[in-house]
Amino acid sequence: MYVEYQYNKDINFKFKSGDFVTFLGDLNDNFINNLIYKYDNNFISIDGIKANKDKLRKLVGLSSFSISLNVYISETVMDSLAFPLESMALNKKEMKDRIYDMAEELKITDLLDKPPSTLTLSNRTKLSIGEVLISEPKILILDNVLVCLDEDDRFLVEKIIKKYVSKGNIVFNFTSNIEEGLLGDYIVISNKDKILIQGSTVSVLNEEDIIKKLGYKLPFIVEVNKRLYDLGLIESYNFSYQGLVMKLWK
Repeated sequence: MYVEYQYNKDINFKFKSGDFVTFLGDLNDNFINNLIYKYDNNFISIDGIKANKDKLRKLVGLSSFSISLNVYISETVMDSLAFPLESMALNKKEMKDRIYDMAEELKITDLLDKPPSTLTLSNRTKLSIGEVLISEPKILILDNVLVCLDEDDRFLVEKIIKKYVSKGNIVFNFTSNIEEGLLGDYIVISNKDKILIQGSTVSVLNEEDIIKKLGYKLPFIVEVNKRLYDLGLIESYNFSYQGLVMKLWK
């Protein structure tokens, strides 16, 4: 599967199954609006066919800070996880198994009987992501949610999302935090009314002058890699602190 967004010559991108893409910049709201809310438009194609309302509803799942973390339609966490499954014609056992599997993966099993409004922000964020992943969409859209996770939960969710991508799904992570670009394979940065730069994570983060002119600060691990590379101490970048240390140790 591949998803193509073609607005004009300055605003377009195309990604395939297994891609994890980070979006930063002025056009993020525009992209989300078209990918989620404007179902019938001429901008989005799935496998070369113009998208329609039913197609996108089946393929796309959204976890949004502005919506999911502040609106509660269920009395308990279990009800929240059950809600997306109610239209999938699952029997009770299948539904229960999915709920408990997701709760266990997110480490919120002990919270299943709690009202969502009583959870910490980090646990509400995990629940929001779980509400989307439990229905197994092919495209996961994250709208400024990862920043709401505490350190331990962030590592947990990153692992879950990478597992999701490894199964051939697509992640579009919309954020204002350039550090999150290190999680994915590609970065798309927009400025005003055009995409200014897009490409692999390494190639985009190598454009230091452009990054800084846009007001972003390079992630510290990228700065370290650049300096070590320039000194000839490493032959390729490694965005894992542990991996970088092991490379230097050798």
